[in-house]
Amino acid sequence: NIMHGAFLDIKTLKNIAKNIKELSFSAIYLADSTGSMESIEYNKKLKILAEETNSEIGIHSHNNLGKALENTLSAIRIGSSWLDATILGMGRGPGNTDIEELLISLTPKYRKKINIIPLINHSNKWFEKLKEEYKWGKNRFYFLSAKYKIHPSFIQTMLTDSRYSSAEIIGAIDYLKND
Repeated sequence: NIMHGAFLDIKTLKNIAKNIKELSFSAIYLADSTGSMESIEYNKKLKILAEETNSEIGIHSHNNLGKALENTLSAIRIGSSWLDATILGMGRGPGNTDIEELLISLTPKYRKKINIIPLINHSNKWFEKLKEEYKWGKNRFYFLSAKYKIHPSFIQTMLTDSRYSSAEIIGAIDYLKND
């Protein structure tokens, strides 16, 4: 699992791929830890990993910009076969690709084999409460952190600390984007 994919330039990614090729991993994931990559950039990097390592490729997309589903579907189209997704997009901060949305969005070729009703019932019964309690999902602060490539842990820390007002969080983001 290669973390912080948005921070890796092509030369660095190729160097990583060259070094891990010798290890013969069956699958290599590229994680967009800041949720800040557009699918064009993500796919370019995934293709490099596929070509340079001869391994199957996986995607772990965070939803800071609301693009986790789009990036995952796009990765399928270029041949990624390992896809991370969670119920209701459960994950730190803005969360990850929402598995219910992913399954609904799959082409009919795949969808015919899947009955998502039990998953949706389970999600409604158990995970809606968890989402409300733990407050994962998109919001303006995670969106801004992705725009400026600030790790979402900073935002999460401020959001869980009642001492910070919205204005103070925005001020911290303005400071961090230049740091």
